[in-house]
Amino acid sequence: MLQITILSLSFFTIMTSAALSPALTAIAASYPGVARVWIQSLVTVPALVFMVLLPILNRLPGTRKQHVQVGLVLYLIGGLVPVLPLSFGLLILARALAGVALSLIAGPAISLITDYFHGATRRQLLGWANAVTAVGTISATLLAGWLALRNWHWAFGIYGLAVVPLVLITRFLPAKTPVEEAPQAAGRRSGALRLTFGLLILLTGIYFVIPTDLPFYIGSVLHTPNPAAAGWLLASVSGLGLVIGIGYGKLPWSLAQKLAITFASLLLGMLAMTGGSWPLTLVGLGFAGVAMGLGMPALNERIAHLSAPAARARNLTVTNALMFGSQFASPLVFAWLDGLVGGGVRAIFALAAIGAILPVVLVFLMAPRSKQSARRPG
Repeated sequence: MLQITILSLSFFTIMTSAALSPALTAIAASYPGVARVWIQSLVTVPALVFMVLLPILNRLPGTRKQHVQVGLVLYLIGGLVPVLPLSFGLLILARALAGVALSLIAGPAISLITDYFHGATRRQLLGWANAVTAVGTISATLLAGWLALRNWHWAFGIYGLAVVPLVLITRFLPAKTPVEEAPQAAGRRSGALRLTFGLLILLTGIYFVIPTDLPFYIGSVLHTPNPAAAGWLLASVSGLGLVIGIGYGKLPWSLAQKLAITFASLLLGMLAMTGGSWPLTLVGLGFAGVAMGLGMPALNERIAHLSAPAARARNLTVTNALMFGSQFASPLVFAWLDGLVGGGVRAIFALAAIGAILPVVLVFLMAPRSKQSARRPG
């Protein structure tokens, strides 16, 4: 039951942001005076709040179990309040509260796995955590797209599902983790760990062009202005993550090979999205799904391997903060770049393809060291 309890947290991490993507066009219609980039920020504001809170997360009083319980209560409040009619300012504040909640649950969603499990079981559970995240994203995007056709306020009702992990954590998670019971020196972050953080930023920042720009892409480029269509497409991408996550622990590739496949897929996916046709869009989304489905557990595995036991929770919290921070920055950076070069939403995917070249080069350069790390036990 402990495995199910910990894995239940992963259902709500990416879902916090991605669930609203299919409803963005409907929300934009309700706030005609608000710029598109601010509408998109409803998806990314939780990530910004997470980044702001990062310096104080490791200084909070109480145990990790208590942090998660408080986080889930705040998640329920911040997630469900927008079911009511609100001004755009209050809507942003509700999303910020969801970000506070996310800062308390996202790190433990992975670090609790590394605290309680080791070896092959850890690798398997890291894959399963990514699969659970994919299930959450699929469920949320499909339901949000369907609800947005009727009333976009209803899409926020999906956050009420957080009551399930709140009950499980309260009932089954021990009061203290093994690391909290026997603390050790945390150690310093290595250059390899910093490089892995950088790869994570690039992966999530480039990939997140899809959930923030796809609803506008299918309307202006594919001429299908239907929020449910965006929901189905995003759910399909997450479906690939689900399949890969379930089988991650049994994949025959080394960690270096997993990372190489991840970033090659990211590059190919963004290139395909520049084609502007339905077949190429489906191909591009398929490659993007492979990139995220394989990349997130691989990067988490590498970060856990490079971290001292007492530093794993801290480093994996940093990992999540960087992931959500790059999600927040992604639409701002690409909107700024689009303002420089022009071309609209289709050009944004071309810029993302150019950006995806860098991590491919970095993974190629670090491959020998990654292969050596993959041979070590743990």
